[in-house]
Amino acid sequence: MNDVQITPKLAMQTIKNSLIQPRQVLNTLIEEFKKQPNITIHWNNGSMLHHSSILGIDNVRGISIKPKNIISDTNQLRNYQGTVVFSTHNGRYQFPSTIHSIDDKGIINLAIPNYLNFYQRRDNKRAEPPSDDSFKMIIGLSPGQELLTNVIDGSSNGIRLEIRSTVIKISQGSCWYGCYFERSGSRSSKFNLRVMHKTMLHDKGLTQVGCELYNPTLLASSVFSNMVSVINQSKVNPNSKQWYVDLNWYKYSIKDSLVNK
Repeated sequence: MNDVQITPKLAMQTIKNSLIQPRQVLNTLIEEFKKQPNITIHWNNGSMLHHSSILGIDNVRGISIKPKNIISDTNQLRNYQGTVVFSTHNGRYQFPSTIHSIDDKGIINLAIPNYLNFYQRRDNKRAEPPSDDSFKMIIGLSPGQELLTNVIDGSSNGIRLEIRSTVIKISQGSCWYGCYFERSGSRSSKFNLRVMHKTMLHDKGLTQVGCELYNPTLLASSVFSNMVSVINQSKVNPNSKQWYVDLNWYKYSIKDSLVNK
């Protein structure tokens, strides 16, 4: 599908968005449409179609919507291109689409997009990964000394970890260098963290540590932004056992292809 022109307002909203992987677009739309959001279409000619209801989605008709107001001359809309926008509690979604067909009742059928943009409302909103004992963060303590930690949640610029209280002394403001994510032998690029706060869980002998990226490189920032995007995608399809395969540092293996069988 050809790219479409986006209005300046929409362009401002997509600066910090994430791209839903093509193979997940249809399932993502099906799950999000179950929440019955209203959609708005920004046509390329500058006009808009407000508050349309979603009737359904399938591979034959595409995305069926019912405009709030009756359109007297539907012929003027045929082959229109535009940007479809809708919001749920997860955030804002938008994608380019073309009118596939219009029936005699005024129902508009849009083409299913090849890609889908997801815009999270708050850039620092925390995302909690699915339960996965193999997903870890390794923090660098000193040359040749590393510590395996559990990931509680993360954002585009930080992470919250769980560490055994007796392992190391944790001080607010201290920095850990050469940290990285790891899962099943795959490792992310390294980054640095600064300890912002800590919470002692005395009954469990654990400490929860909130950290932020310290002097991050573009590559380090992309690792965290990608992590948040992948985690949010996994919430749309909670039954997926392979939430991690779209992490930009994960190396897909033959073993992964057998997980869902």
